[in-house]
Amino acid sequence: TITPKSDIFSLGVIILEAVTGHRDYPDVTRTPSDEFIELTIRKWRNVLQRTPGYWSLRIDCQQIKRCLQVGLICVNPERTKRPPVVKVIRMLRGLESIDYSILE
Repeated sequence: TITPKSDIFSLGVIILEAVTGHRDYPDVTRTPSDEFIELTIRKWRNVLQRTPGYWSLRIDCQQIKRCLQVGLICVNPERTKRPPVVKVIRMLRGLESIDYSILE
């Protein structure tokens, strides 16, 4: 059955795939989210630092981190902890804070 909460899960998968470049995302129950986020940011940082004329590393890494956090919240195995789409958009835009307890 497709529900708004399953749509949010799918959105989370798409966000994570777009940022990481692959289909693997951590199972929130087995892989610590902070480790996944730091590893992904480290990979991005390595690529971006090698780009000639690149200057917005800090800002871009913050945006990457925000996308990863929101994506991970969306793929939470507990449906009730997945946010509505309006909240996802507000979190991605930086207009609403991210509930980090969901990632723990």
